[in-house]
Amino acid sequence: MFKFNRIIFISLILLVCKVYSQNIIPTINFANNGYDYVDSTSKKIISQYTYDQAFPFREGLARVSRNGYWGFINKSGEEVIGPRYVHAEDFSEGLASVSLAKIETNEDGYVFHKDEKYGMINSNGKTIIDFKYGQLYGFKDGLAIAKDLATHNWSWIDKNGNWRLPPIYNNIDDFNKLGLAKVGISNNYKSEDGSFSGNYTSYGVINKDGQFVIPAIYYNIGNITKDFIRVTKSIGEHYEDIGKSGYLNSSGQIVIPFLFDEASDFSEDLARVGVLISDEMKFGFIDKNGSFKIPATYDYSHSFSSGMAFIKKFGQFGWINKYGSLIGHKMYDIAEDFHSDYERDSNIAIVSNNGYWGVISRNGKEIIPISYDSIAKSYEGIIAIKSNKQLLFDEKGKLLDENSKLSKINKSLYSNGFTRALVGPMNSMMNSFNNGSISLVNRKFDDSEIKWLKNGNKYELIYSIDSTKLTNDVYDSLKVITSEFNAWAYGIVGYKNKQLYIIIRDINSAYNKPKSIIIPTNYSEINNLDEFSFQGSGYIRFKKNNFWGVGIIENNEVKEIIKPIYEDVGIFPSYSTKLIPIKKNGSWGFCNTKGEIEIPFQFQKVGGFSDRDLGKHCQVMMNNKWGIINNNGVMIYPNELEDVTFFAHKLCGIKKNGKWGFINTNGEIIIPTIFTKIEEHYEYRATVQLNKMKFIIDELGVWQYGHEY
Repeated sequence: MFKFNRIIFISLILLVCKVYSQNIIPTINFANNGYDYVDSTSKKIISQYTYDQAFPFREGLARVSRNGYWGFINKSGEEVIGPRYVHAEDFSEGLASVSLAKIETNEDGYVFHKDEKYGMINSNGKTIIDFKYGQLYGFKDGLAIAKDLATHNWSWIDKNGNWRLPPIYNNIDDFNKLGLAKVGISNNYKSEDGSFSGNYTSYGVINKDGQFVIPAIYYNIGNITKDFIRVTKSIGEHYEDIGKSGYLNSSGQIVIPFLFDEASDFSEDLARVGVLISDEMKFGFIDKNGSFKIPATYDYSHSFSSGMAFIKKFGQFGWINKYGSLIGHKMYDIAEDFHSDYERDSNIAIVSNNGYWGVISRNGKEIIPISYDSIAKSYEGIIAIKSNKQLLFDEKGKLLDENSKLSKINKSLYSNGFTRALVGPMNSMMNSFNNGSISLVNRKFDDSEIKWLKNGNKYELIYSIDSTKLTNDVYDSLKVITSEFNAWAYGIVGYKNKQLYIIIRDINSAYNKPKSIIIPTNYSEINNLDEFSFQGSGYIRFKKNNFWGVGIIENNEVKEIIKPIYEDVGIFPSYSTKLIPIKKNGSWGFCNTKGEIEIPFQFQKVGGFSDRDLGKHCQVMMNNKWGIINNNGVMIYPNELEDVTFFAHKLCGIKKNGKWGFINTNGEIIIPTIFTKIEEHYEYRATVQLNKMKFIIDELGVWQYGHEY
């Protein structure tokens, strides 16, 4: 199972649970701010307690959390396995993965797990597989994915707790019906000049004997089938060095050459592929001979599902059939797809043209005219609002009520913009992202390996796995100064007797027990460290005598490349840096990494280059209006905006005349300024509001309506 990134997850799970083939379902208890189990037929509460988290029944038992611990109940509501585990997964093949740990709280109230170990129990709560693994997932066809405590590598165990194959893999998936599994292998590399080294993962496919049927040399591998497996070449040792994509069979033979700049798995005998045309990605569909069945002319597309594919072209959205013909002969300004990876297919889709909303069926027919101010799907039907009048329709477009009154549940859904029954997908996502655990780490550090402890009036760094010290010294204070905090690179400043020290991880200890390097400085403040700073290729900002400069860590020393002569230094990423924001005499300008002035001091404010789009864009203010420049100093959008968010990959929110819209990296408007509010802006998506309706769009303006990724 591939490691999951930590994300900010909005937990709106199981508001009104419709769990198929089950009568006993977890349902939110608004009064107690938790979950009860309710008989959906009699509407009676059968659980003895209200739980912090609750999940559907699997193999006769349901996983529940109370007071931070996990246990299991039966369908009579009895706690047959009392809440005593810090982590638990659903039962699978008669066993459930659970973990035990010491739960400790530091002086700031942060909770973390110490010495956590995983094992397996049966439905009576008896330990069947000892608690000796770093992580453990459910059984599938007699094998379970497990993490070795000593090496932190992955493999599979049998029901006796024995390794089926040696734990040597960096990432793994379950074996499929063909007896094949995708695995990742960790590789070491050094830069050409030898100044830094690191680690990257390459992927391959093995059989149950551990033999590679596809060598571990690829950047990425798709779903494993007998005849067509999508693979992407790696043209270098860095994560960004992505090559062409093609297709292999399960014997590793090339069946479709590596011709595509982007590719998806086959779906309904066609595969969505992308090709770069004049530096712009265009999408089309190939058949199993590798020939284009539908030319690559679309700006964006989904794969085929139920005979249709969602597409974007000329800034509008629609659907095509397998002949490339437009279904319904109409395109829309905004549209949701009938198909979503996170929920079952729908027979209807909400669409918008010219600021008005309606609903269409799969054949493109408007079952609710595109004439309403807002529309939302709910458990009671489709809610449409026009001129402050609320109407309720069924999924065939039949008017049910002209003055519908929403239930308490639906009011909550509608006001929060979550307008679909997300029980299945939310449940699955919670299981994936949270794994049923409470706070895993000391939140001062977004990393489970490292924590700090207070000893009297002094602080020391501790390796959480075995509680050994990471430094031989203690400090008056410690502070995290890196936004790129991960398992092998960390940046901390410690103050001792008013002197500032930088504490970084020795890169030679990557993916092993961390070792610290202490760098004494004569600065009063340092920030902007990230993993590149530790490798000698990234920049840091420092303050000396109340002025700011820029430096680089080289040979475990800070080398000043821009002298501390500026009133301030703005935000910029440590990689792909071309321009650095600097302030002098109250105005902002930009210099290069040699300190040479590239753009004169002329701006009132600057937003800073963001690492979210690799430092390619920065918002700047002149005459109280915002504009946007790229990292070559070219103005891509003039100073006429009231507000700007930031570029997150390909998406930037702009505000003009009181409304929000989005531009791409060339400054072209991809969605006009029509939104009343932008609530959240992530790396590949944004939550937006239009009047009283909320939904999510991705970086290409594709409407991902009503759910959180």
